[in-house]
Amino acid sequence: TFRRYSNVPTIARSLFRNMTAVLPSSSEDARRFTALGVEAEKLHPTGNLKFDVSIPPLDSAAREALKSDLGFPPDASVLLGSSTWAGEEAAILDAFEVARSAHPNWRLLIVPRHAERRGEVAEVLKGRAVRSHFRSAGPVPSEGVDVLVADTTGELQKLTQLADLVFVGKSIPPNDGGQTPIEAASLGKPLLFGPNMTNFRDATASLLEIGAAEVVADASALAAAMARLMKDEGARSRMAAAAAQWHLENQGATARTVDFISRYLGVR
Repeated sequence: TFRRYSNVPTIARSLFRNMTAVLPSSSEDARRFTALGVEAEKLHPTGNLKFDVSIPPLDSAAREALKSDLGFPPDASVLLGSSTWAGEEAAILDAFEVARSAHPNWRLLIVPRHAERRGEVAEVLKGRAVRSHFRSAGPVPSEGVDVLVADTTGELQKLTQLADLVFVGKSIPPNDGGQTPIEAASLGKPLLFGPNMTNFRDATASLLEIGAAEVVADASALAAAMARLMKDEGARSRMAAAAAQWHLENQGATARTVDFISRYLGVR
């Protein structure tokens, strides 16, 4: 959006001139609004509203029931491909098949960003030496599965709570932009993502800085990072703790936004 506005600077200045105030979610966004002609006195950074997400936690009984529903053993460790895009399912499956030979207790849960891509994902799974099932197809086979594809809508927050390691999608080239890492981090999950998290620059930079996440350049690097972290529970625990603390320290944007609007309106 910034690039498009920059191509029409006269229109951008005219548009933003009529705004009373702008509440950017980051210092980088504030810098960009300044470049587009917004006066400094109109800028009031409040933080990212997404940090104030509140996800209803699953208790141990609910977690166990959900694992069973997915066809996973109760003691299985779960690798989550969160909001994956084209090419990323194949990369995760390649890495999982190799790593799982040394770690048979792990299971793979793939949640494609677009459920209508189920046919494409099915082609990626065809011929692989894993037992797989699509959630939209109904109950899982009684013998369980190695890979579950959650080709459904509105379940990601719940399913993320089962994860022991999360890969955040739309981030490995040629995909670009990234899906949000904030919800998984709020649940205290260790994170992996590709280099193209351009829609979440500030969030990913700070996650990397505190050791809550690792960036993988490509499918090969993803495979190496997955194999290493699947066997290193201590590293996963340290990353998870850092993610949870990071989320806690970045909350409050909603309150700051409401406070600003209330003061502007002259109400309590």
